[in-house]
Amino acid sequence: MLGALAPAVQATRRSQLPALKNQDPLAIRRVGRLWSLRNLLVVGQVAVALVLLVTALLFVRNLARAEDLDPGFDVEQVLVAEIGIVQGRFTPAAGTAWLDGAVERLRGMSGVENASYAFGAPLTLRSGMTTGVRLVVNGQQPGFQAMYQDSWVGPDYFKVMGIGIVKGREFRQDDRRGGPVVVAVNEEFVRRYLSGVEPIGARLLLPGPTEAGYLAEVVAVVRNGKYRSLGESQQAAIYEVYGQRVNQHRFAHIFVRSPPGAAPPSREIAPLLQELDPSAAIEVQPMRTALAFAFLPSRVGAGLLGALGALGLTLAMVGLFAIVAYSVSRRSREIGIRVALGATRRAVMTLMLKDAIVITSLGCAIGLGTAWLVTSPLSMFLVGDLSPTDPMTFIGTTVITFAVSLLAAWMPARRATRIDPVAALRAD
Repeated sequence: MLGALAPAVQATRRSQLPALKNQDPLAIRRVGRLWSLRNLLVVGQVAVALVLLVTALLFVRNLARAEDLDPGFDVEQVLVAEIGIVQGRFTPAAGTAWLDGAVERLRGMSGVENASYAFGAPLTLRSGMTTGVRLVVNGQQPGFQAMYQDSWVGPDYFKVMGIGIVKGREFRQDDRRGGPVVVAVNEEFVRRYLSGVEPIGARLLLPGPTEAGYLAEVVAVVRNGKYRSLGESQQAAIYEVYGQRVNQHRFAHIFVRSPPGAAPPSREIAPLLQELDPSAAIEVQPMRTALAFAFLPSRVGAGLLGALGALGLTLAMVGLFAIVAYSVSRRSREIGIRVALGATRRAVMTLMLKDAIVITSLGCAIGLGTAWLVTSPLSMFLVGDLSPTDPMTFIGTTVITFAVSLLAAWMPARRATRIDPVAALRAD
């Protein structure tokens, strides 16, 4: 209805001068024949299609690169079991003991090299917490503001997850509640907050159950990794001992590592854990499958925006086809005269495509400027080495859009080169 409103209003005008002069009744006054309302609509279609296709291609390229990205931990030899625990079922000590017992049982299974647990799993919906606190190092007051990714993990976590220990030791079974509080930090944490300080043995004043917080000793420096999203800038991180920090056991993740080449016991893990706690909700899957959440923005963006972009480009092609076909039908006599006077087929083709080239060029220019603004906020979803204004994506999409649009205009324009000048001049 809205699309028919403009031509309907134009048709109600009393002046017959445009019709007598054989002019387009939808032409915008004082602007010229090229800039009719229909042409401007096609410019908009080309621009919108280009924006959607640029964004879709950006997500496709991001997905391809993300598949090969090293997140800082092993995603091939590890199974993860997400466990939902009935709230209040365990005291803090009993909950940790249950996880220790479950891990010990899993280590005895065929096809299991090692196992550990944590409060969350990286790059999933439950990926830990981002903490911002005033950090005090080795008692040097007043401290400074720090922000880091906080994870609570069990013994042998780094070994199971394939996270390299740069310096120091792994968490052990004797790291318990009531004993010396220990933590591990990643390389980025050392670079930001422990510059000039020997990290192993440094004492950090961290937020705790009381206002005064608690002191923790750094016992390890581990490799950097990805924590919340594949596109995040490198985050500082602290790993705390699960048994020293977790008070309410609502959920946990158990990670099971298989030897290289061995078939992971994915079907046997859930029954074993269910036997230990029949009330627990348990889901077991490969670590790569669990990371589907990290790839979700790219997959949804590539699929949805790609479909919308293809639809928009199709509409733009139809619009250009109609414009050129309409122009050919309206200018048949003019073309006949030109051919009779010696115009070549190439000259006629150029005449018919000139308007389509201008329309497509303007649509691409507007689309590129809009896409530049639209894609800039997408950096949080993209891998680190892919810019939201990636030149190859913009150039490739523009070339495709321009070529497809001109192909749509070329088909009716080719008919103009076949017009018989005698028949065209005899036509009323």
